[in-house]
Amino acid sequence: MKNKPTSVETCLNCGHAVDGNFCPECGQKAVDLHQPFRVLFKELFEDLFAFDTRFLRTLVPLLFRPGFLSREYLEGKRVRYTPPFRLYLFISIAVMVLLSLQSPRPLFVMIENTPPAESGIADSGKAGPGAPPARSAEAAPKKSRPSTGPAAVLLKGFDQAGDRPDEFGRIVNRSIPRVYFVVLPLFALLMRLFFRRLYFYDHLIFSLHFHAFGFIILFIVTTLDNLFGKGLMYTILALPFAVWAPAYYFFSLKRFTGQGWVWILLKGPLLFLLYAACFILLMGVMMAFVLWRLGSA
Repeated sequence: MKNKPTSVETCLNCGHAVDGNFCPECGQKAVDLHQPFRVLFKELFEDLFAFDTRFLRTLVPLLFRPGFLSREYLEGKRVRYTPPFRLYLFISIAVMVLLSLQSPRPLFVMIENTPPAESGIADSGKAGPGAPPARSAEAAPKKSRPSTGPAAVLLKGFDQAGDRPDEFGRIVNRSIPRVYFVVLPLFALLMRLFFRRLYFYDHLIFSLHFHAFGFIILFIVTTLDNLFGKGLMYTILALPFAVWAPAYYFFSLKRFTGQGWVWILLKGPLLFLLYAACFILLMGVMMAFVLWRLGSA
């Protein structure tokens, strides 16, 4: 018995006649899923392969042609490239997972907690015979710390972060994507204030591409740091990315907005300063939330 064809002549959802791959009435794909497993597996593999080829075609201009993908998408040339939101989602999740596998510590913050009592004892042991006697930890004046209220919870969380840096790092790394999901539309809104000829949706597409590029640069630089540390080799390898990132920002604004270099060089730094201030504020709120969780545990 021959297998049924994967396409159908009548839409299984609304019953409208179908002449093509999609129903012209409701938009559902004209596919009969009652197929042997090998047929479904073959179609799944073809879809994955198509995604891979589109992703490779998208990755090169994303890295080396600033603003090109956003212009292509808004001009209707979308089939060749991975959709912006899917591209951002895939890259951001992949980068966060890979970085968390490299090190459980926070990507942006490292907290070290050295008890002052131990530090004072160690220093007193090294004092020479002519040195004045060091005061003990009990004799040293103690700074009063709040015992109740939000401040006490945050201070306790800070101590816990120093005592358990790995757990602190895991919580921070899980919280960072939430910050970026807030930053994405916020950056688009800021661009709308500076470049009013384009719609908010246009700026949101640009924001998705720009932050996807940023995640790739973050992954490369952090990986180099984990491999080589802050040495000469790290400086040599990371320098091209440190130079290309700000240049990419200005070139992408120029191509995407179509404005002249004078306006780009005037608006670009102001836009970035506002964006950086909002990003730092959101990161501070996120860090306070993490410390609150640790202090409340």
